[in-house]
Amino acid sequence: MIGRLARARGAASEARAAFLATADLAERVRQDDWRERALLGLLALERDAGDPFAARAWIDELATFRSPSTCWALAREHAASLLHDDRAEEAAAFLARYPPSAAHVDSPVESIAQGGDQAAALEGEADPEATALALEEWRALRAAAALRLGDVALARELVDALDVAPQSGEAPSEHTILARAALALEEGDTAQVRALTASPAPSWSTAGRTLALVLSAEALCEEHDLSAGARALREALTTARAWESERASRGGSVLGEWIGLHAVALLARVELELGSPLEAVVTALEYQARSLRGWQTEVDAATVQREAASASLGLVTWVIGPDFTVVLHVDRTGVASGHAIPLGRSAIERGVTRLRQAIRAGDDPTARALGEELARTLLPSRLRDALALRAMEALTWADLDLVVIAQGALERAPFGAFAIGGAPLIDLGALRVMPGLLPSCATPGFSSATARWVLAGDPCDQLGRSLLPDAASELRELARVVRVSRSLAGPTLTPDALLAALDGKDPLHIATHLVPATVARGERERRAAPYALECSRGTRVSAREVSERAPRLPLVVLAACASADGEVLDGEGALGFARAFLTSGTRGAVATTWPISDAGARQFALALHAHMARGEQPSWAANSAARALRAARRPAAEWAAYRFEGRD
Repeated sequence: MIGRLARARGAASEARAAFLATADLAERVRQDDWRERALLGLLALERDAGDPFAARAWIDELATFRSPSTCWALAREHAASLLHDDRAEEAAAFLARYPPSAAHVDSPVESIAQGGDQAAALEGEADPEATALALEEWRALRAAAALRLGDVALARELVDALDVAPQSGEAPSEHTILARAALALEEGDTAQVRALTASPAPSWSTAGRTLALVLSAEALCEEHDLSAGARALREALTTARAWESERASRGGSVLGEWIGLHAVALLARVELELGSPLEAVVTALEYQARSLRGWQTEVDAATVQREAASASLGLVTWVIGPDFTVVLHVDRTGVASGHAIPLGRSAIERGVTRLRQAIRAGDDPTARALGEELARTLLPSRLRDALALRAMEALTWADLDLVVIAQGALERAPFGAFAIGGAPLIDLGALRVMPGLLPSCATPGFSSATARWVLAGDPCDQLGRSLLPDAASELRELARVVRVSRSLAGPTLTPDALLAALDGKDPLHIATHLVPATVARGERERRAAPYALECSRGTRVSAREVSERAPRLPLVVLAACASADGEVLDGEGALGFARAFLTSGTRGAVATTWPISDAGARQFALALHAHMARGEQPSWAANSAARALRAARRPAAEWAAYRFEGRD
């Protein structure tokens, strides 16, 4: 009760403490009903704060002892997640199986926020208004799934059944109005869409207002009023961005996780159609991984052109929506171009996943075919032409490089294995991958002439025995190649020593395992990978600890499995371990997108450092090392896993 009252009056910290205490006590005494109420209170707080990442964590905990048949909140969140992931068929089947009922509606928490009976809610009684709201949510979700599946007749039946509360004289809720507007858009009644979304009620949520603007913009675009549609989309995105910025310390991506990237993709496509390709690129990069450059820092055309000018082949990026993707390119002279392709998020995810699986399974013919197909589909035509010419002429590998700003599913793509004319991209030029447009970096770039390395790795067990003998061998051989300022291995690889190295200015090479991080309840890894570097005697350093230390290193080599991989949040990107370094101000990172063999890691590390010792910049050296593995006939699962992220 204390938590609910505190939330009702806006005292979020007090409410959080009360809900956490209740959840802990209820778990200890095995009172699942009270535990459920406490977790739903924490979920509501995360929604208030605009933190979808943390909200998902509470839903996951709720799912450990509740099922969709006994808890509507759990069913609702799972269905919404399926729809967000473009799995409409699964969402439709799930919703048909788990309709809400008074017995499992989350009235104790949610009815207060929705204006229901506070007294009944605080006493834990079923609230008829909350039950009605749950049925409305259920029908709206089913209608959304039906529209995604093209079943307009079912969507119409469900929308017509939505409660408009005629007896109370209340206006239809935002769920009802948005569902009606989406149906009208599908049926081509654009005037009805604009009428429904013209004047949202004061009680509407920020998400609801933003979605109304997007639907209105789509109607305007259908009417060929592209300029008005673009204005409505910009207003929608500005609203979402302002809401997100207010809650930047909480984590997640309001725009990506709660609104979706459809509006960004649509605006970029409209700007292309209006003949403003550079504006489309600015739009694409403005709404990607905003936490990387600071929540208040906006992207402008000059910044985009400056980044493109840093590479001979310029810059390539994408915006992936549910139904289509916008492909964008800015060449070295600052000239932008782009086009839309009729492939949405699910199709691109499948293509990337198939390529990764073929590479890791050693199926080289399939991997080559998929690499060619993805390059042909996803790379801009001007860029493909330049690379195809290079492949035909077999030019010397030394003069072409490209900035790749990946988004969503493409962050997990092994770009080096994309192929043109039978040649993988690592043979055609150096790739510098970014999870978003990084800000200007005050950290000096890497210089082989002055670099003194911190070599860390080779953790030991409680008895002092090496846990990774290959890592120990790797570090010993590297010590003969590079100048070493400090060596942290065996008993000296402690969390304190590793964190202290992050405070320095020397480049860092880490050769150890990446393991799951231990996170206390209520202390989620917001905007950080839920992983940790293994240190000696059972100790660890988590991505969160790295972020809090804010290392500003010229370069970090993360010779740990899948250090560039991680959970993908729309609008924020893949939260891999390397991300913790880049977000903090480290200039560049060499990382892997999946686990690799110890032998392959050792060979890559030696080749990487040898090339840097010859004066190659880190991005070029990383590509050279991958090519060396390929030339040595190492499997693609080893050389295609590596990438350079950030700036040289």
